[in-house]
Amino acid sequence: MVTTNLYEQKEVHASRPNYNKGQHNELRKFLDVDWDSLLSLHKNDVETMWNIVKEKILEGVNKYVPSSLPFSSWKKAKWKQPISVNMCKIIKQKSKLWKRYIQSRDQKILLFYKKKL
Repeated sequence: MVTTNLYEQKEVHASRPNYNKGQHNELRKFLDVDWDSLLSLHKNDVETMWNIVKEKILEGVNKYVPSSLPFSSWKKAKWKQPISVNMCKIIKQKSKLWKRYIQSRDQKILLFYKKKL
């Protein structure tokens, strides 16, 4: 016996930093610390030193860089469904016809553009 689960599973979208809108000068000031004195206690343990540096950077990023959700989390459901190959060809043809009409302003091309579906 084969069973399936046809219920739609909601995707979990994790927010990620939007570095383009970050406050870079403030982040730079936040990370301007005396790294030698901060890391001197753990000179023989590279893993611990790396964790200290990483935590400091992540703390600054969380504080000075806003987060955003990916596009797929808020786009409309109809955008998620692919369209047929035939429809893609028609859209491409109409786009080309429109560009040709805009360049030439020929009424015959405009009529052909309007009839194309």
